[in-house]
Amino acid sequence: MKVILSAYACEPFKGSEPEIGLQTMLSAATRHEVWVLTRSNNVDVLTDYLVSHPARDHIHLVGVEASGVALWLKRKRLLPVQVYYDLWQRAARRVAERLNTEIGFEVAHHITFATFWARVGVAALDLPLVWGPVGGGVRTPHGFGTLLGWKGVVLDTVRLVVQRLAHRVYDPTRRRSAPMLALAQNGETATRLNASTTVRVLPNATAVSIPDGVQARARTKEVAFVGRLVPLKAGILAVRAMSHVGDPETVLVVCGEGGEHARIARLAKALGVNIRFEGWLTRNRLLESIASSAVLLHVALHEEAGLAVAEALSLGTPVVCLAHGGPAELVRRWASAPWVAVDPTSPGAAARELAVAIEGFLANPAPIPEHPLEPQPAFGEEILRAYDEVVQSR
Repeated sequence: MKVILSAYACEPFKGSEPEIGLQTMLSAATRHEVWVLTRSNNVDVLTDYLVSHPARDHIHLVGVEASGVALWLKRKRLLPVQVYYDLWQRAARRVAERLNTEIGFEVAHHITFATFWARVGVAALDLPLVWGPVGGGVRTPHGFGTLLGWKGVVLDTVRLVVQRLAHRVYDPTRRRSAPMLALAQNGETATRLNASTTVRVLPNATAVSIPDGVQARARTKEVAFVGRLVPLKAGILAVRAMSHVGDPETVLVVCGEGGEHARIARLAKALGVNIRFEGWLTRNRLLESIASSAVLLHVALHEEAGLAVAEALSLGTPVVCLAHGGPAELVRRWASAPWVAVDPTSPGAAARELAVAIEGFLANPAPIPEHPLEPQPAFGEEILRAYDEVVQSR
């Protein structure tokens, strides 16, 4: 089968969305001929990566950028990434239409930064379309807005308004004659999609791949918090939870950077919480830190999937999270991994319940597996099944 894959982010050794794009490309190429539309600066890196890869002969890399002016503005940080992404999707559409005329694809797939409210360039092709995994539908739990601060509340409100308006304009499920299958990151996003669309839940973080050699020797008393330090990641809630943990040797290790750094540090000092800020780490260093941690604490107020959650589950590190959004969907995909999901009833109650779960894993450290634990079903198998399903429905 000839597949055109739109993967704005697709790069090895970076984690997050680039890793999702990479694993999707490799999965598709195990059975099909794949043309990959991606950022031009990814092409050389991918070419080097694929030199000795068994799938290299089935992968054709196509660099795409928006106009030179838009790219220059983005590099100078004068153009928001979201705006450039929309312009990139426009450019990807033009390239996809030209390639389709030359090659004649049988299925199109849009992956990475796929949200239910954003433009999908390859949706313009009159081809069976696999859309996603799609995110963007998770909302802040009721009563948790107080954790955001006034700036966070404003940003969250603006975000919701923009999403609703953009969805009316860019919804790729409308005005399509060719069949389509939407893969939603979680149940909450699935409910945001057009009711007439075939939808299946598949978190993109189940594409996680742990590099060889990443393994801890022993568990520490560190509790890992991984992510951008922005209000919606709820670093404030993580600190509140840690203030209820009785073991004085426990340390909250924050891996990430962002504007919430000072606010989180002030609260930790006020509550007497041991905290260490690591900043951004290379992927291997981050994985080594997660692998040896007692717990990965993930309390984002709206998270579509969460690659760090999937990495912790794969490494056998206990995950303590909210029973909300993507993490709650992810933990159920690892049958043998340890985890606790706490109902987001109120910030105070959640903080105390999160602390109880953390203390449980501190008292009884989880064993370190010899090999990474695998999710079920496997991401690659689900992607290939989606291609077959959508093409057969034509």
